[in-house]
Amino acid sequence: MALHPNFLDGTANEKNYVYISYIFSGPAGSSPSGIFYTNKLVRFTFSGGVLGSPVLISSLPGSSDHNSQRMIIAPCDTGVGKYLFYASGDMGSGQFGNRTRPNNAQTVSNLEGKILRFNLDTAGGVPWIPTSNPFSTTSPVWAVGMRNNQGFAFDSTLKILYGSSHGAYSDDEINIIEPRKNYGHPLVIGYADGNYNADTTVANTRVSAGAPYTDNNGISSCPPISNEQNRMNTINANAAISGAYKGPLFSAYATPRATIQSTWTTNPGNANWYSEAWSGLDIYQNKMIPGWGKSLVAAGLKWGRLLRLKLSPSGTKTLPSNLDSLNTSDTITYFQSTNRYRDLAFTPNGKDIFLIMDNSSATSGPGVGNPIVPACPGCVIKYSFLGYNDAGGFSTISKSTPVTSGALNTVCNQGTSVTIDGSNNFLWVPITGPDGNIMAEIHAMGQSLGLVTSSFYQHSGPTRITGGGSRYLNRNITITPTVTSFATPVKVRLYITKAEFDSLAADPLGGITSGITQLKVLKNNDPCGSAIGSITTVFNPTNTLLADLQQGANGYVLQINVPSFSSFYFAANNITLPFQLISFTGSLKNNNTTTLLKWKTTNEISTSHFIIERSGDAQNFEQIGRVTAVGNSSSESNYTYNDLDVPGLQLQNIFYRLKMFDASGTYRYSNIIRVTLPDIQSEMTISPNPAVTDVNASIISAGDCDAEWQIIDMAGRVLLKNFVSLKKGKNQLSINMSQLASGSYYLQIKGACIDLKDKFQKL
Repeated sequence: MALHPNFLDGTANEKNYVYISYIFSGPAGSSPSGIFYTNKLVRFTFSGGVLGSPVLISSLPGSSDHNSQRMIIAPCDTGVGKYLFYASGDMGSGQFGNRTRPNNAQTVSNLEGKILRFNLDTAGGVPWIPTSNPFSTTSPVWAVGMRNNQGFAFDSTLKILYGSSHGAYSDDEINIIEPRKNYGHPLVIGYADGNYNADTTVANTRVSAGAPYTDNNGISSCPPISNEQNRMNTINANAAISGAYKGPLFSAYATPRATIQSTWTTNPGNANWYSEAWSGLDIYQNKMIPGWGKSLVAAGLKWGRLLRLKLSPSGTKTLPSNLDSLNTSDTITYFQSTNRYRDLAFTPNGKDIFLIMDNSSATSGPGVGNPIVPACPGCVIKYSFLGYNDAGGFSTISKSTPVTSGALNTVCNQGTSVTIDGSNNFLWVPITGPDGNIMAEIHAMGQSLGLVTSSFYQHSGPTRITGGGSRYLNRNITITPTVTSFATPVKVRLYITKAEFDSLAADPLGGITSGITQLKVLKNNDPCGSAIGSITTVFNPTNTLLADLQQGANGYVLQINVPSFSSFYFAANNITLPFQLISFTGSLKNNNTTTLLKWKTTNEISTSHFIIERSGDAQNFEQIGRVTAVGNSSSESNYTYNDLDVPGLQLQNIFYRLKMFDASGTYRYSNIIRVTLPDIQSEMTISPNPAVTDVNASIISAGDCDAEWQIIDMAGRVLLKNFVSLKKGKNQLSINMSQLASGSYYLQIKGACIDLKDKFQKL
């Protein structure tokens, strides 16, 4: 089944089409050797909660085996337009009840063993067939040489279509599906590496795709492999007719043939060979699970597990990869069970994985547990990623998970937002960076922290230095939870790269003489920024062994216990700025129209200037002024600044802070002070007036409350209304009136803290 891209999207171009493929009927009358059925591909319209008005796209070949029928709607590699891709299996030709049925995977004019491409409707070609298809303007064939493609996944960024296919013996394949390519079946199995080469003159050594060429069931319709390299060369020699050969992105158990043959005799519980039988396929493109970003994940039928393959940035290699022509990375296994995983899907939040199980242990071939009854036949199961278990006080995150990297020398890189509550406050909850790799982990020790936001700054170049000459690492991390008060300290793990540490260690003034065990974590109340801004508190890591500190070959992790969160820096020693702020105060003057700010410093060394910042909520500050510092003085220095904009702010409370710079550009923040104004009166100003399409109201509220606004005509009728939450002070309200006729109207707003009404014109 597949859904149209505009399915139930609420737009004018909404197309509530559901595409379904199913086995329709058996053969009528006599037929060639084999078990023949007809598959149909139908487009239904979804309306009123039911499917109706089916439109027949095509009658397709079917069988008792290897029907595939998997579909996906995706653009082609140009990214222009969307099409329905349909996998048609080889109908099991050459094995079991279809042993003598002709194998047509290499026959372009036949739809068996192919990837087909259809239009989403009848526009733009022969009904349902795009005229731009690669082999013929009247054929749906997109690619040939497929055995049994059971899964599709599409990378919307790289415009790559992936397919998972059942291979003969042990070589299940992950392929990149491209137009006019030949994927080798039944002439090449997995990589064209010669594993299945055989002497065709000796009957008992001849091997074909899916079964020995001869056995007590007769001769297979699949030809003997003979020599895979020669078969590949033959395909390429006929590329003008049936497409050039394209090997798999990844082939499972690509081991020497002798090993595979040994496996056949020692592993009879899986039909005498190792095989995963990948079915559903998806690509993980979220950031919530560390290291999973840009990974293909396949649902396995034979062993009841998911298998994950990490992709290279180009999407054309699996990692880690050799430098040769073959990908030799290992699969990573999850959720091992006695079930058969038919399909999987990720939710948009990146945390949840849905799996659907076969109802039988023997559908489309034997499973690893056959004839064991599945643990959950026909189930749909949701797994949710919550974090990592604790082992001996440390996280069980894989040491192979890379440390995050982001934009350099520009802005703070945003980390993922996570929620720590009763579901995961006993686990190590990871925070990842923009690339989906690990930035930090938090173990809340059973305490709920609410929503946790984060960011990090990454500097490139010489190791950073304060005005006082202290060196510190080229990365700092800021973590901000909703809940800031903890009953007991919280554990946090902070990740840095080996290159960042090596740069600090190489600096003669970096203070590192004996390796990573000398590095400390420095904490202060800075917001995330490019340089350290205030005096820090030093924390010694609790993981003191080199093995605990290392994160793979290219990273380190420092674990500490903290009483609160803010910004974290890394250095060999604690850091202080070369001056001291003695006091910072604010008061009203001139009939409450001006705020007088005063501050006093001492022991200034190379102090540059002060930036005065103002806020209405103590969270979002803006610069309102600058004062030059004395610069160098061992005695006390006094400063003042007058904020003349107080009347226009219409705020009950105004917050101020100082951003204090030394000559090197290093800065720190002062404490935040509050200036409270007398009670304010509610008022409303409408603009523009007259208005054309939108009317904007600037509302000053005497308090916090919910209010209802109404647009009322001159006859007293309410034409538009809605609710709005007002905060004490200045609020903005915008109302679209394009549906109203020209004329005079009233805007009225009423609530516990406000009751105002004003007249305006609509042009």
